Amino acid sequence: MDTKSSVLISLVCSVILFSSIAYALTTTILSQKKTVTVHDYSLSMNLSSIDIGINETLTISGQLIMNGQGIGSKIIQLFANNTNVDSTTTDVNGFYAFTWSSPTVGATELYTKAEW
Repeated sequence: MDTKSSVLISLVCSVILFSSIAYALTTTILSQKKTVTVHDYSLSMNLSSIDIGINETLTISGQLIMNGQGIGSKIIQLFANNTNVDSTTTDVNGFYAFTWSSPTVGATELYTKAEW
């Protein structure tokens, strides 16, 4: 191999190596890491009865739990047939309670939703 060929091959290898390093630096500068924490949440709901008359009261209670511990000071919303009818805040141990009465005859779907 003559000297010109050797210099040319060396120059091409240097350019390829430089290009690879520049790409790696650019990728490192632009990359970001984010940590996602996954929690185990649960929201229980208990009813004092499943059969009441018009204007009779029903107690709805439960607890908001994260990773086995009650969560205090969180808003719990009560929905009746997909309409938000009341809200309350959990106590220091995550417990909440509502008193509700049905204004009409018929089945009503009740559910609670935690918000924070």
